[in-house]
Amino acid sequence: MFQNKKKKIVISNVLEDVHPKDNSNFLSHFFFCWQLQTLFKVSKNRNVDDKFTVPVEAQESRQLGEKFENTWNRNKNPSLMKTLVKMFGLEFALCGLIYSIPELLSTFLQPVYLGKLLEYFLHETPTSQNQAFVYGLIIVTSVVLRVLSFQFYMMEAYSIGLKVRTACSSLIYRKLLRFKILTKQKIALGQLINMLSNDVEKYEFATGFFHRMWIAVLKLAIGTTLLSLSSGLKGVAGIAVLGLIIFFQCFVYKTAATLRTQIVKERDTRLSLMNAIIFRMQAIKMYVWEKPFAQLVQAARKAELDHISKQSYIFNENFTFFFYVNKISIYVFILLLIVSGTPLDPKVVFMTMNIYNLLILAVKDLMIGAIPLSEIKVSTGRIQKFLFLDEDHDENPETNLGDYRIVARKVAAKWDPLGDVGLTNIDFKLRRGELVALVGAIGSGKSSLIYTILKELPISSGTLSSEGLISYAPQTPWVVPGTIRDNITFGERFDNQKYLKVLRMCALEHDISRLPHGDNTLVGERGTSLSGGQKARVSLARAVYKDADIYLLDDPLAAVDASVAQTIFTHCFLNHLKNKSIILVTHQLKFLKNVDRIYVLEDGKIKDCGKYEALAEVSLQNESRMSQIPETKLEKYTKQSEVKEDVGNSTTNTYKTYLFLGKPKLFIYLQLFLFVTSQAFLNGSDVFLSFWINFKGPSSANEYNRLYIYSGFVLVAALLYHFTSWSSTKCCKQSSIKLHDTLFNKILHCSMKFFSDHDSGRIINRVSRDMAIVDEYVPIYMYQTIRLLCVLLGVCCVVIVMNYYVIFPTVILWVIFCYYLRNFQPGLNSLKKIAVTRKSPLFTHVVATMEGLTTIKALKAQTHCLSKFEDHQNRYNSIGYLYQALYHAFNFWIDFACMLYIAVVFLCLIIVKQDGLVGNVGLSITETLLLIASVQATMKFYNDLDLQMISVERVAEYGDLIVEEDEGTLIPPPSWPSAGQIQFQSLSMRYSPE
Repeated sequence: MFQNKKKKIVISNVLEDVHPKDNSNFLSHFFFCWQLQTLFKVSKNRNVDDKFTVPVEAQESRQLGEKFENTWNRNKNPSLMKTLVKMFGLEFALCGLIYSIPELLSTFLQPVYLGKLLEYFLHETPTSQNQAFVYGLIIVTSVVLRVLSFQFYMMEAYSIGLKVRTACSSLIYRKLLRFKILTKQKIALGQLINMLSNDVEKYEFATGFFHRMWIAVLKLAIGTTLLSLSSGLKGVAGIAVLGLIIFFQCFVYKTAATLRTQIVKERDTRLSLMNAIIFRMQAIKMYVWEKPFAQLVQAARKAELDHISKQSYIFNENFTFFFYVNKISIYVFILLLIVSGTPLDPKVVFMTMNIYNLLILAVKDLMIGAIPLSEIKVSTGRIQKFLFLDEDHDENPETNLGDYRIVARKVAAKWDPLGDVGLTNIDFKLRRGELVALVGAIGSGKSSLIYTILKELPISSGTLSSEGLISYAPQTPWVVPGTIRDNITFGERFDNQKYLKVLRMCALEHDISRLPHGDNTLVGERGTSLSGGQKARVSLARAVYKDADIYLLDDPLAAVDASVAQTIFTHCFLNHLKNKSIILVTHQLKFLKNVDRIYVLEDGKIKDCGKYEALAEVSLQNESRMSQIPETKLEKYTKQSEVKEDVGNSTTNTYKTYLFLGKPKLFIYLQLFLFVTSQAFLNGSDVFLSFWINFKGPSSANEYNRLYIYSGFVLVAALLYHFTSWSSTKCCKQSSIKLHDTLFNKILHCSMKFFSDHDSGRIINRVSRDMAIVDEYVPIYMYQTIRLLCVLLGVCCVVIVMNYYVIFPTVILWVIFCYYLRNFQPGLNSLKKIAVTRKSPLFTHVVATMEGLTTIKALKAQTHCLSKFEDHQNRYNSIGYLYQALYHAFNFWIDFACMLYIAVVFLCLIIVKQDGLVGNVGLSITETLLLIASVQATMKFYNDLDLQMISVERVAEYGDLIVEEDEGTLIPPPSWPSAGQIQFQSLSMRYSPE
C-alpha cells in the first residue's frame, strides 16, 4: 500500500513499461496528485485504448494467481474466505486503521464544537469572535481530515478488492484447466461466465464497506453518549427510530440474500439457454426452432425478472428510509420536548440534529454494507463449490514399456458411474513407430478409447500405461480465436522451417496463400470464415506441429475431400510421422491397407484385430462407411474482421431512450414532479423548525399548533418519498423488460453474418453482464441519483434562504461542479468504456478454453492458455485501476471545493452575526456540514449511473440489428409432407455482401 517504485515517469502516447501509479510516492498518492496530469490528458484525448496496458506491479495477474493458488493448496481443509484473509488480511487491516481515526474524531468533534460555536450567537457565555473562529476552524479541520482519509481509504480498498478479484479469477481459470471432461459436464458455461462476470466483481465493491461497518458501530456508541450528555433521555429516544430501522434491515437483508440466490439460479438458467442459442444458431435457423427457444428463454426470463423486481422494490424502499429517518428522529425529540413542556433550546436542538445526521450516515454505512457482504457470502459459496469439483492430479509416473508406447489390459471405462459401461475388456497395444487404425460404427467406442488414453475417461477396471509425449487432434475441429499461425504453433516455440513443412504436410499452403493476410489472418470468432475441412486441417496441423511420441488423431480426414485426404495420409502420416506412434480413427477404408494394424470396435469392445488383408473379408465389410464429406471451399474469403467493440455512449439520448421506453412522456414528468415535491416538503420541515426556534413567544397551546404543522410536513414528506420510490422502480422495470425483449428478438432473428462478425464473448457480455446491470443496478442508481440531486439542491436552497449573503459562493460552487462534470466526467467515462471492452476478450478466451479443454490438456498447453488469460486480466486491470484512481482524484478535488465552501459559510456566519436568528445559523451550519456527504453520494451515484447507462446503450444498440426478412407464411397443402423436393435455379451464394 505504501510502495514507492523509483522508475522513470512515462505518460506519453503509448504507456509501455510502467503504470503511472508505480511512479508516485506516498504523499503524491495520498493527496491524489499523480492522477492530475493523466486526468487532464484523458479529458483532452479520450481515445486511449492502446495507451494503458501495463497493470500496477502489485496487481499483476500471474504473481497474484500463483501466490493465491499456493496459499489455497497449503490448507488441509481449504476455505476460500480463510485463504483471502491469509493473503490480504494484514494490508486490509492497516487500511482500515488509517481510515478509522479521522472518522471517529470527526464524530466527536463536530457536535461538541458546534454547541460551543452556537453559544457565540446566543450570548449565553462571553464567547469572543476569536474563540468562535477557533471553534469553526476545529469543525472545518475535522471535515478536512475526514475527506482526506475517506477518499484514500476507498481507493486502497478498491485496490485490495481488485487484487482479490484478480486472484479469484486466476484460481477459477487454473481450476478449469485441470478439469476432466466428466467434470466439465457438471458445470454450465453460463454458470462459469456468471462467476467471472458477476461473482468475482462483488469483491471489488464489497471491500470498501467492511471497515465502514465496524467503524459505524463505534460512531453509534460515541453519538449515543453525546446525546445522553447533551439532551438526556429525550435525545436518546430518537435513536429508537434508528433501532427500528436496523431491525427492519435485518428482514430486508435476509430477504435480499434469499432473492439473490434465486436470481443467480434463474440467471444461470437463462444464460445457459442463451449460450446454447448463440453457439447453435445455425442449427436453430436450419430447423426453424426460433419459437420454441424463444418460449424457453421467456419463461426463464420471467422467473428471473420476478425475483429481480422484488429485490429492486425492497432495496429502493429501504434506501428511502435513510433519506428522511434523521427527520423522524429529530421529530420524536421535538415531540418529547413539547409534551414535557421543555422549551426549545437552539444549542441542544441543533447539536442533537447534527448528531442524528452523523448517526444516520453511520447506520447507512452499516446497513448498505450488509448488502454487498451478503452477496459476497453467496458468491464465495458458489466459487468455493466450483473449486471443490474433481480435477486432474497430474499422476504420470515414469513407465518403461520397452517396444510399446501404449499398453491396455482388460480395461473397462464408462462415462456415467451409474450408467452402462462405455468400454469393456479392452486389450490394446501400440508399438513404437506403429500406425494403428481404429474403425467401427458410430458409437462403437473409438473416441471413448481415445479419451481413456488421454485419461479423460476414468478406468473402472484393468490397467492402461503409456510412455512418451502425446499430441491430439479432436474429432470436432477446434479453432482458437486468433491468427492461423497462433492456432498451429499454439504456445510451442516457432520454427519457421518446421512450420512451413507442417503447412505442406497438411495441405494448407494453397489455402493460406488465398487469405488476405496470410497466416496472420484472424480465424475463429470475428475472423475469416473457414470451411469444415480447413478447420480440420488447421486442427491437424496443430497436433502435427507439436513434437510428440504418440499422435492420437480422431477422424481428422472426415471433412476433407478425397484428393486432399490422400495427400495428407501419404505425406504426413506415412512420411513425416513415419517414426512416430499413431492411432488414427477413420471411416475411410481405403487408408487401412497402409496401416500396420487395425482394431475393429463394436459396442465398446474390440471385435477384431489384425492387418487389412486378414480383416477385409470378415470384420470390415459390415462396418459403417461414413459418406465422404466433401470439403466446402470458400469462393471468396470474408475480409479481415474489423468490427470494433461497441462501448456505448451514455449521452442525454441514452437517458431519454431508457426513461421513455414504453411509457408516455407525461408519466416521466409526473415522476420528476414527485421527486421535487417530496424534497420540498422535507426541507420545508427544517425551515419551519428554524422559524419555530427563532420565535420568542411563551410556551402555550400555540406550541401544539406549530407541532401539528411540523408533523404534517414530516408525514407528507415520508409518504411522498415512498410513493416516489415505488413508481420509480416500476418505471425502470418496464424499461428493462422492453430492452431485454428487443435484445433477444433481434439476436434470435438476425442473419448469420452477425454471428460471424461478432464473437460470442461480446454477445454473452451483453446478455449477461450488461443485462444484469440494466436489471439490478440501473433502477437503484437512477432513483438514488435523482433523489440525491434533489437533496443537494435542497441543502443549497435552505442555506440561501437562511442566509441570503452566501448565494454568491453557492453559485460559484455549482459552477465548479458543472465545470468538473463537463470537462472531466466524459474522460472518466471513456476509460470505463474501454474497461468494458477489455472484458469481452477474457470471456471469449474462457469460452474457447471450455470448448477445447481436452485438446489443451492433451497438448500440455495449459501454461500457454493461462498466459493468455493473464494478459487479458492485466489489460483489464490496468485501465480499471486507472479509472478508479482518476475517479477518486476527481471526487477528492470536488470535496476540496466543498471544504472551501464550508469554510466560507462559517466565516460569513461568524462575521455577519445574526442576533436573534440563531435558528437560521444553526440550520445553516447543520445543513452545510451535510454538504460533503451529500456531494460525495451524489457524485458517486451519478458517476455510477452514467457508467451503468453504458450498458443500457450497449443493450439498446442491438435493437438496431437488421433482422432477416419475413417472406410471409406459406400454408402447405393437406397432403404435406407426403413428398419433399428442393429445387435450385440459377442460384449464386456468397459468404458476405462485400
